[in-house]
Amino acid sequence: MLLAVGAGLIGGVVLVVLGQLSIAGAPVGIQQTPQTAEVVRAEKFELLGQTGMRRAALELEPNGEPALKLYDEEGNLRAGLSLRPDGGPNLLFWDGQTTIPRAGLALLPNGSPSLELADRNGNLRTVLGLATDGEPVLGLFDHVGNLRTVLCVETREAPIS
Repeated sequence: MLLAVGAGLIGGVVLVVLGQLSIAGAPVGIQQTPQTAEVVRAEKFELLGQTGMRRAALELEPNGEPALKLYDEEGNLRAGLSLRPDGGPNLLFWDGQTTIPRAGLALLPNGSPSLELADRNGNLRTVLGLATDGEPVLGLFDHVGNLRTVLCVETREAPIS
């Protein structure tokens, strides 16, 4: 068996054993089969495009809830899926030109679905959802966010006059 010991360039020990190079006990130049981790844990994951621009992120929001965010090729936030502190899901959409979500879909704490549409200034303009009794409700808002019209299904037996 051929064994040679010498000092490495960075102060480590270099061993040559039967023609294999080993630095500080770890073989160098030997291909090892990559191991697949069953669980990877982190506070944030980012997916980068070919240009290095962030295209997606899986992270925890400041309130501690998880969020998946999708970005366009210019790095603008375009869609996000998250949970509210009450555990309800939110799906938000941005237009790529503002930092304000323009559309959102959510399940409210009472379990009712809600679709909200906002203008470029972030003013709520339309809400479509289901009331607690399951009947549809449409709310229309003016340019400053004041509720102007509500359309809903009348559930009384008496005819509307």
